Amino acid sequence: MTFHDIWTSQRLEELCRDLGIESAKALGLLQAGGYLRGSLPGLVHGSPEIFLRRWAGFPENQRQIEILSGVLEYEPDLELTKYLCIHNTIDIFCWLLKFRYATGPEMKKKQYTLPRLVLALLNQAKYKPSRLKRLAGDSPNLQRFTEYLQRGWYDELWRTIPRHGIDLYKVTSAEQELPGNFSSAWNVAQTYYGIYNYVTALVFTNCPDLDTVRHQNSTKHFSNTLFKKFSGVLIKYPFNIRNPLTASMDELRGGHRQEWQYQYARSSRWSLSSPYDMETMFVELLGDDETLLHLMYKFRVWANYTGINSTLALDSPTYQIYLYKNLTAVVCFYALFSEVMAISLLGEDEFLSLYSRFLEATVGKNQAFRANHLYLPHCIRLRAYQLSGLISSLPSAFKVFSPDDPFDFCVGSGVQQATPGSRKPIK
Repeated sequence: MTFHDIWTSQRLEELCRDLGIESAKALGLLQAGGYLRGSLPGLVHGSPEIFLRRWAGFPENQRQIEILSGVLEYEPDLELTKYLCIHNTIDIFCWLLKFRYATGPEMKKKQYTLPRLVLALLNQAKYKPSRLKRLAGDSPNLQRFTEYLQRGWYDELWRTIPRHGIDLYKVTSAEQELPGNFSSAWNVAQTYYGIYNYVTALVFTNCPDLDTVRHQNSTKHFSNTLFKKFSGVLIKYPFNIRNPLTASMDELRGGHRQEWQYQYARSSRWSLSSPYDMETMFVELLGDDETLLHLMYKFRVWANYTGINSTLALDSPTYQIYLYKNLTAVVCFYALFSEVMAISLLGEDEFLSLYSRFLEATVGKNQAFRANHLYLPHCIRLRAYQLSGLISSLPSAFKVFSPDDPFDFCVGSGVQQATPGSRKPIK
């Protein structure tokens, strides 16, 4: 059946009546989404009708559906709409993270790995404990700070599947089969609680006491009071993006990457969008007065309470693996921000002692973790701290684990920083 057979004026009017959309509005949506090019559809699989049904069926997600129309068209299952809106927003965020900190050669070869990105951010941030100490308030509550830091370590550890979240680009055949006990819904929840605990730890660097029984007290305090204070000094791009922006995107980013003018600075899923375009998309997808932290909270609520039908429909291992990889990166960097503050406030010796006790009590007693400890985000960060000069040694618990090193941390590879300057045309 041809496009003209389906999309006669009568058919469009019937569909609009069925969905409660005005014909002019429907045509405008289809045109803006690229579904109508001249007299032919811009995409395939009968996508104009699927797009309109998706847009009409999820009123609270309509703007996201409009922005993501080209990507959502490849997944016709309407039940997955809410999930896909969040999945793709997080995916755009993680591509911004990769494009910001990967070197030019790494972009060309699509070598986006967690160890390299962690070390690149540290090398560019040049964190100074003496400066970070000044971010703390007059009466920081270090007891509660360390309590929530360790909670974050615990939640991050138990949502981790060793070896699955290191390469942030490729999906290997070994990863096509997730562990039999893997649950997307619970992994989302564990990821969120890891982030929540790391953020709450940061709150207690500036707050001697806060009622955390009410779950959102600490995250609201962080967003309303501390987000702007920490942005740029501790919290780095793209984690310092919010809608509306607290500064210009150039300032938040720290300048321009000359690599962004080339076609290799594109993702396979967002091939028509430059990183600058993706920044704009991400801010709009966040919604009003929101950050990535707000989005992760909504994702946790969806996963725990409202998204059971979508969870049951989410049977694609590729979707689940890429979601897992992206969430691994997100929680890893929130942990980094809290740990850098811990090194600054507690001192290296106390920080390493605290971490060593944690590793001995968890990794040291779990055969799967112990055998693959270098793949754990915690251990990746610790080694990156040492390589960047933030700490001088590793926790004593490392001595009981295998010293084999599976990673190239890209030491001495000339990690490239963003530089001030005007944006150049795309080549």
